Amino acid sequence: MIAAFNCASSTSGGAEVHPQPASLKVYPHGLRALDHIVLSAMVVERKRLTPSLMGFHSIFN
Repeated sequence: MIAAFNCASSTSGGAEVHPQPASLKVYPHGLRALDHIVLSAMVVERKRLTPSLMGFHSIFN
């Protein structure tokens, strides 16, 4: 494994909800491909956060 990406999520515990930020961990073997790893994580987040309604889809892409 050269990198691990965890999408942002919220934890459901107690009365308050504290969202967990997205995180990217790059292992030493992944340093040579760091540019590709970061760009791929950005593409995944954009796809995840883009609304799927037809009216809004053209605005974001």
